[in-house]
Amino acid sequence: MDIEEMNRMIIEGIRNSLSDGAEEALSFAAMNYTNSNNDYFKESRGYAEEVIFATYEYQCFHENTGEAVDFKRYVTDIPYRLETHQKKCASLDAALADKLLRSGSNQYQAGEIENAVGDYRKAAHLGNAAAMYEYGLFLCDGEGCEKNELYGSFWYWEAAQMGELRAMYNLGVNYREGVGVKKDMVQMLYWYARSAEQLCEEAVYSLGASLAGGEVLSGENIALVGHTFMRAAAQINGSRRAQKFVKKNVKIILDILAEDVGLYNLPPNERRGNRR
Repeated sequence: MDIEEMNRMIIEGIRNSLSDGAEEALSFAAMNYTNSNNDYFKESRGYAEEVIFATYEYQCFHENTGEAVDFKRYVTDIPYRLETHQKKCASLDAALADKLLRSGSNQYQAGEIENAVGDYRKAAHLGNAAAMYEYGLFLCDGEGCEKNELYGSFWYWEAAQMGELRAMYNLGVNYREGVGVKKDMVQMLYWYARSAEQLCEEAVYSLGASLAGGEVLSGENIALVGHTFMRAAAQINGSRRAQKFVKKNVKIILDILAEDVGLYNLPPNERRGNRR
């Protein structure tokens, strides 16, 4: 049973038991909260987790104070309580992820590679894009962990969805070479372009080389743009003219690929539940 299905079952159970009275609803929520030991919610803070949190908190309050509280009225306050709790959780997760990211960097510099990988992995699961990229890099290289190019590409994809330009570029490289994913030159061009859009020097050059070589798109004008990209890459960090040219023409490339982009909004080999 996946997380979403479990969430739906728990929410439905809570709703149904509300009609039977507060005690039944509380018992159902507390049972699921206790028995699951949070296993169903380790990778996502779903709505069901927050409902269970709120009802469990209410139960503790009720038992500790002995004060009679209208449960249905309490439930009407859940949306506000959920929003507050979610913001608190997100803030705590972000702070912890940043701390783990710094720790991973320090561990790596100290030569503690396996510990560094462990910190990057934890930070990646907390949603830190830079950590996702670093963890994907270790997985693809097999440094400090078992080599797993598929999961490395998956974490590149996760980071790319959050705008991590290095992850976008590396994902493009993996699609070019068929590393962890099926070789796909259109995907390669798409991720190069996405990274180049953020002025990643390597991506600008690689995108230019692909266009100049006619690997995916061809034509005299396309080749000319490709050669200009290659020259612009060396100037990208200091020339506003080069930056303007790259951004304008990358948008054109992405527009050309627009019909195929929908195919590339899924993670490599899909199954999120298998990530490690």
